Amino acid sequence: MGFLEIDGSAGGQVIRTSIGFSAYSQIPVKITNIRASRPNPGLQAQHIEAARAVAELCDAKVNGLEIKSGYLEFSPKEIEEHDLEIKIPTAGSISLVLQALMIPLIKIESPVKIAFQGGATYGKWAPPVDYLLNVLFPLLGKFGYVADGKIIRHGFYPEGMAEAEFAFHPSKLKPIIIAKRGGIKRIAGVSAASIDLENPRVAERQKAEALKIIELSTGEKASIDCVYSNSKSIGSGIQLWLESENSVIGSSAIGERGKKSETVGKEAASHLMGQTGSVDEFAADQLLPFLAIAGGEIATGKITEHIQTNIKTIEKFMPVKFEITGKRIKVTKS
Repeated sequence: MGFLEIDGSAGGQVIRTSIGFSAYSQIPVKITNIRASRPNPGLQAQHIEAARAVAELCDAKVNGLEIKSGYLEFSPKEIEEHDLEIKIPTAGSISLVLQALMIPLIKIESPVKIAFQGGATYGKWAPPVDYLLNVLFPLLGKFGYVADGKIIRHGFYPEGMAEAEFAFHPSKLKPIIIAKRGGIKRIAGVSAASIDLENPRVAERQKAEALKIIELSTGEKASIDCVYSNSKSIGSGIQLWLESENSVIGSSAIGERGKKSETVGKEAASHLMGQTGSVDEFAADQLLPFLAIAGGEIATGKITEHIQTNIKTIEKFMPVKFEITGKRIKVTKS
């Protein structure tokens, strides 16, 4: 079988989706012009770790797997059900590595455990691991996808050095429709920081500001846990989620040098309160592969460029057509 050629200029999402579906569908893929539109074009460390992890799962032959490479050839074999130990030497996102793996893991017939050493649980331009555990996994559970995990140690930019474990179980996917959010059942969250920030009470300050905004907006008293980790790098972040009758909505923010802890909490809470869809725009993007395989419909508050790019990539692998009507996304067989 020849290579399915994919233009990777749009960014890392194309890479993760392409190798994930390549392993799932057994279609070899060649990705060119990788991240050509970005200031630092080519493969970066977290893209390489994602490709390596998926390759280990399906014994794939891979070419072009090096930093700044502008192309990647990925030729998968059958998925092998075995536990994985993934080491990320940078502060690359654990969540983004898992994004690629979660697609072929749909096909497993026995449990697979994945242990991470290194990487980040909170980082820029990536969903925190707390988002996966408390927003994405529960949403995927509505499809029949069964996954769980835990953070052993948080990791922040620039060192990373997180530790986390996940378990994926055999699943039978079913179509799902999340068109209406429904009433609020609970609002919760995690405010995380490195142990070096415990004395200035960074986690508590992030939490306090988030609680204030949530209560003013909804009248609800949120439950937010404060967590300090013996992390290699100084850093912080907050993940919030709103559980409703039909869905889960998430919002996060990360701390940075010179950024007040109160600002971090305010950003996450304000974004959460501003969500208008049945799922947030980040969940909508990440649910697309599962919609393509199982079928269904979701409504999101915003159709992002990420969503549109992901749809174009998925449609190259799967005999489906996504229909966007307003802010609703529906999938049909093509």
